[in-house]
Amino acid sequence: MLLAEKEGEAALDEVVGTADMIQHAMLTFDEIDGGVARLSRAGLVAIKDKRFQLSPSAAAIGRRLDKLSLRKACDALRRELGIPETVPPLEAQRS
Repeated sequence: MLLAEKEGEAALDEVVGTADMIQHAMLTFDEIDGGVARLSRAGLVAIKDKRFQLSPSAAAIGRRLDKLSLRKACDALRRELGIPETVPPLEAQRS
């Protein structure tokens, strides 16, 4: 959402398009639902008028990561939020 947002907001199609740009894969419903739930619980994202809105905390994270390359920013964000390393493409995921 940090890369998709414009003026602190992003629509779902913008978030999905950005995820496709980064990983060349479409997000599943479970990935979107779970990600939004985690970000919402962490106080980083809210939904208003069918748009995602970044909290001031999320905007601050975005400003810090903005100075990094896309790859380094993704890795730093993953570490900051405690998200495990991603599974390589086309490899089965275990629940």
